[in-house]
Amino acid sequence: MKTSRKLLTLTLLSTILQPAMASSNADTTIEKAVQSDIPKGWQVEQQVTGDLNKDKLEDVVLIVKENNPAKLIDNKDSLGADTLDTNRRGIMVFFRNKGKPSNKSKHSNKAYRLIEQNLTGFIPSENSLETPCLLDPLEEVAINKNVLKVSFSEFYSCGSYGVFDSDYIFRYQNKGFELIGFDTSSFSRATGEMETTSVNFSTKKKAHTTGGNMFEDQKSKPKTTWQKIKINKLYRLKDWNEETSYNLLERYN
Repeated sequence: MKTSRKLLTLTLLSTILQPAMASSNADTTIEKAVQSDIPKGWQVEQQVTGDLNKDKLEDVVLIVKENNPAKLIDNKDSLGADTLDTNRRGIMVFFRNKGKPSNKSKHSNKAYRLIEQNLTGFIPSENSLETPCLLDPLEEVAINKNVLKVSFSEFYSCGSYGVFDSDYIFRYQNKGFELIGFDTSSFSRATGEMETTSVNFSTKKKAHTTGGNMFEDQKSKPKTTWQKIKINKLYRLKDWNEETSYNLLERYN
């Protein structure tokens, strides 16, 4: 789990933190190459590269966002940020085409081909009218060892001492991106008490750890229990909607 906000919390409990968004240096050449696939009225917010299909070529993952000024909500008279950006966000995955571009197929004349996307709720908006104190929940997008990891963090500038982090790990298999791992951790900024859950959908096992504490001056006696899980079918990135994450948490966390 990414721990940047957790570590900052321990040393700056009295400070309202800004979200620690992991960013990549955007390659404008890549953006131009895939521009025709980006929905009209949307823009690239983040770009990550790495090999996702084991062909030793640099694939591309984009976080895209609506660019609608009407969804920038004035919030100066309420708790939270002065302006709430409620524009929708999405994720788009492109595979690098082998060889030089040609006109032999509909894909080969482009450097990249769109393999999968989700514009229907997997990536939440930066802000929310329902939870204005919640900082940007998107923590990090990363590619490592041919898998895609998307990390979220629920950190509130007001109204809650709880912090909840979650990692979603996808692998390209069966002609799509399927969820193979799901990790969560939660802790209290007031007491330091924490617990974690790690679900491995490949091995069909879940580990749940309680009794931990984030504070060095508090006793930490973590205890982990393991159990087998039943899986009907794997969750797929392209089919994700706003309810999927809640259903996943309710079933496995």
